[in-house]
Amino acid sequence: MKTPAWLSQTHAPFLWEVFQLLLGSHKDKTSLYRSLAQGRTTVLEIGCSTGITASAFQKLPGIRYTGIDIDSSVIGYAKKKFRKRPNFDFVCEDLRSFTERKHGYDLVLFAGILHHVDDALGIELLRASTSLVDGQGTLAVIEPLFDARDRGFNRLWLKYLEKGEHVRTNDQMKELFDRAGLHVRSERQVMMGQTSLPLPKDARFGVYELANP
Repeated sequence: MKTPAWLSQTHAPFLWEVFQLLLGSHKDKTSLYRSLAQGRTTVLEIGCSTGITASAFQKLPGIRYTGIDIDSSVIGYAKKKFRKRPNFDFVCEDLRSFTERKHGYDLVLFAGILHHVDDALGIELLRASTSLVDGQGTLAVIEPLFDARDRGFNRLWLKYLEKGEHVRTNDQMKELFDRAGLHVRSERQVMMGQTSLPLPKDARFGVYELANP
């Protein structure tokens, strides 16, 4: 059993966003995203979807945010939602062509995207993103992790509701980075509340900051 097609971000971006707000660890993720953006001025999010992650940066002073996604439905939705915020931009484009613009960003963020793609595409996207990181910037990846020790709602979430077909273990994530030619500068695992409630914290996420070797 997977999330039904009618609840996908493409067919129903508003319903998908509500679903994520209720059952997507949104509150804890918001705190994490803000911590990564502290001291940053330019943020690029790969696979920004409806702008649900972008909302975390709204109250940070001086932030210029760019979200990129290949899904025109969610980009249109995000543009409308953030239309009164000129410092927030959303682009419908393939990352591999976007790199030709030679922008440099303080923070380039993959927020829960890689478990939706296979290893070959994941490696290609990671490699393409490196040219977009400013010299002093950070390439950050946040991903749900599979761990056989985990029980509770997170186990059910990964099995029945999560649409990603490529949820990896921590070791598999690090192997993916290695194959992309990236060095893991720092890593940690955090437990989040899967629902809008503060407890229980049973959703496991890996947080990785990467650099070229």
